[in-house]
Amino acid sequence: MIMQERDVVLRLSRGDISLKQLAKEDNIPVAKTTMSQIVKLTNYLQYKKRKQQPMLKAIHKQMRVDWVVYHQTWKEQWHRVIFSDEKKFNLDGLDGLAFYWHDIRKEEEIFSKSRQVGGSLMVWGGFGYGGKLNLPSGRLPRNTRNPFTVICRENWWPKLDFPAGQRPHSR
Repeated sequence: MIMQERDVVLRLSRGDISLKQLAKEDNIPVAKTTMSQIVKLTNYLQYKKRKQQPMLKAIHKQMRVDWVVYHQTWKEQWHRVIFSDEKKFNLDGLDGLAFYWHDIRKEEEIFSKSRQVGGSLMVWGGFGYGGKLNLPSGRLPRNTRNPFTVICRENWWPKLDFPAGQRPHSR
């Protein structure tokens, strides 16, 4: 039995299998409940959420540094900036939420985000010098070319002025 306990702990410490999956394997004839008890007795296995790593390459990191250096002396210009973000919820599966058995003697696992195909729901929000944006509760008109401009004008920036022919954009 000691050898089987060691096998269970060793397999789980790799972080690539769940207790349920391990219990189904033929080479380890131990019940899932027994495996749970074995894991509880170890003081170095934890059930953790995997950390997510953005898909940043060296060029992306350099672009971020360049952006900061360029904008570090801004004063009044920040009054005309909106920070926005969006969150996509995948309706057809996990949204990057993955757990694993972590061996605290090793480094934490990080997984790269991958793009999913299928139904999804997108939510958006933003804030700036004037506060947060109130998002419209209904639908925007069908002929709306740039919803961002409409949302800004209807909120706390009614005098938002974009140079002729330009639209809001991100760097």
